[in-house]
Parts: sequence; structure tokens; C-alpha cells
Amino acid sequence: MGDPNQVIRTFRERLMTGVHSVADVDDPALVRSELSPLWHRVRITGVEVVYPTRERQCVRPGEPLQFRIGYDTPGEAVTDIVAGIALYGSAGQLLYGTNSHLMGQDLDPVSGTGAITFDIKDLPLLDGTYRLTVGLHNMGGLQYDHWEQQALFDVDAPGRDIGVVRLETAIEVEPGATIGGRGRMFTHKAASGPSR
Repeated sequence: MGDPNQVIRTFRERLMTGVHSVADVDDPALVRSELSPLWHRVRITGVEVVYPTRERQCVRPGEPLQFRIGYDTPGEAVTDIVAGIALYGSAGQLLYGTNSHLMGQDLDPVSGTGAITFDIKDLPLLDGTYRLTVGLHNMGGLQYDHWEQQALFDVDAPGRDIGVVRLETAIEVEPGATIGGRGRMFTHKAASGPSR
């Protein structure tokens, strides 16, 4: 028999021998979890949310925010790595997601311990507590590690706007102005009565 973790690891390695990409696997569920043959070649050791100031444990709209993903590579250096993040609202809706590949950035090889940092220059969200998902995988989509909505961050937005996103908005009254001619026009069509 042996240690259950070792038995599972051996089974997984034999099942996925020669697999380097999601395209190499018949069942996509096998590459989206710890069944990935690359699982834990790079481990996420923690996620740090870095607010603009240490005195305040929240971010305000328009301020920067950092997400730092700590990693540990217990074996040899990993040269094929993609880091990704996804931000979720309180109702579980996906607000934003990206990864280093989508951003056109090839990451340097990772070995030992370190951190991969995502810098958000301007976070346009309204009040609330949001959830962060982080993941590390190869270019073929096979996962090294994945933390689903396990980190939280808080936004403190001034004003009384509602919704999820805070947009810089100005209001202007234009006496005597007419609309039409600057953009796409929408009009209300009155319901017609019964025909006679």
C-alpha cells in the first residue's frame, strides 16, 4: 500500500505520462485540479494584498493595489510558467481576470522561493469586500497550483454611488441644446393603439 499521498502521486504521474498541454488530455477536468501532472512543481505559499498605505487596510477608487503571489519551487527551475489573477464581487460574479500570457509578458524562470507581483494602477471599484483567485500554470494550461477566491481585499469608496464599478463622471446642463448628431440616437416609440 504505502502513504496515500504517494500512491495518488504515483497514479497521477503514470496516468499523465507524456502530457504537456491541455490538448493532450481527453478529460478537461483532469487538468483543472490537483490531478494535473504538474501539480505542485511550483507551489503558491501565500498571497499578500498590499494597500497604498500601511495605516489603512483598504483601497479607494483610483488608488493602486498590489497582489503578491509567494511561490516555492521544490525541484528544478520551471521555465514554462504563467501567473494569473481573477477578481470576484460579493455575489460571486467575475469582475476581472488576466494572466501574464494574456498581457503578453513572458515570466522569467522560477526556482526556489520568490514572489510574482500584479500591480493594479487604478482600481475603479465601489465599496465592498472582494475575493481574489490566483493561479500558476504552464503555457499549455496545466496547473501547478491554484487558490480559488481565498484572498480578500476591501474597497472604501467615497460618495453614495451604487453598483460595482466607480466611473469618473461629470454632469452638465446645456440650456437650449438639442440631442442627435453626436452619437447613436435612441428614442422611445409610443405604443400604438388598436387598429380600426
